[in-house]
Amino acid sequence: MAKFYVQSGSFRGIVDSYDAECAAVWAIHRVMACDSPSLPSADSQTNRESSEIGLFRLGDEIGISERGFGRRDRDRVATSHAFLKWVQLMHSIDALKERLDDAIERR
Repeated sequence: MAKFYVQSGSFRGIVDSYDAECAAVWAIHRVMACDSPSLPSADSQTNRESSEIGLFRLGDEIGISERGFGRRDRDRVATSHAFLKWVQLMHSIDALKERLDDAIERR
């Protein structure tokens, strides 16, 4: 895995990740895990509300570079795209946890 420098708005972080998109989703997770304990749904109204509450630290785009912060040649991922990917990931994890819990209960 590569090291990525991730920045958007007032957020800055460094993460080992498979690619730039995964690093952007990590940024969303860091902000949402610290700022908003509840899992939002994927509908657009909730996206707006979450952006106003949990994602206030991020700008419209998340900049990702393997070479450092503030690079002009950085990759850019729309914050809304990374947020949607994060919501999908959280729903998948919840579904897997439910299946595991059901399998354990059946034993």
